[in-house]
Amino acid sequence: MRNQSSIAVLAGGKSLRFRGADKQKALFLGEMLGRQVVKKALATGRKVLVIGPGNGLYDDLPVKQVRDILPGCGPLSGLHAALEAADSDWVYLLACDMPYLDAGWIDYLEGIAVSEEVDAVVAVRGAYLEPFHALYSRRLAPSIRELLGTAAEGRGTLSCARLIRQSRHTLVPEDVVRQYSPDLRIFLGANNPEELEMLVRLEEDAGAR
Repeated sequence: MRNQSSIAVLAGGKSLRFRGADKQKALFLGEMLGRQVVKKALATGRKVLVIGPGNGLYDDLPVKQVRDILPGCGPLSGLHAALEAADSDWVYLLACDMPYLDAGWIDYLEGIAVSEEVDAVVAVRGAYLEPFHALYSRRLAPSIRELLGTAAEGRGTLSCARLIRQSRHTLVPEDVVRQYSPDLRIFLGANNPEELEMLVRLEEDAGAR
């Protein structure tokens, strides 16, 4: 790509489903979940932005920490802040509770971004658009700001899917995604302690084979 994509890790959620604990700090395979995600992002060789209020968790890592410009609006707020702060043409969106990352998948999305005139490259499963592990153009920043504004006025809903569908986009079918993540593991996250336990069991099962 003319300017390789950056990876934005959204780390500004309230962890409401994590029983009051900060899920970024939950232990996963002996390390805090958020730090593990960010380190895997850094290992791809791309610039990494951590989007959130800042809690000191990433201060020793070579990342750019960014606060939401328009907070309180979920993933769209984080994506907007990432697109405004990035010095790359594209941003790959990730969440701090999603520990599975495939560099080949990011390369594949970047290839589509180069060859097609689109503003988003997104995986689709059935009718569901996967907002994470997707690639977004910086050109979308004004569209997100407009979406956030109309939602605040009660004239629309906040949805990454809405942003994608109203933008020029390419949808990558599930069978292609499975070439990079056969069990679609890249889309798994730990929104609550039960999901974190499920991820731990996956790792334990893999280690037992």
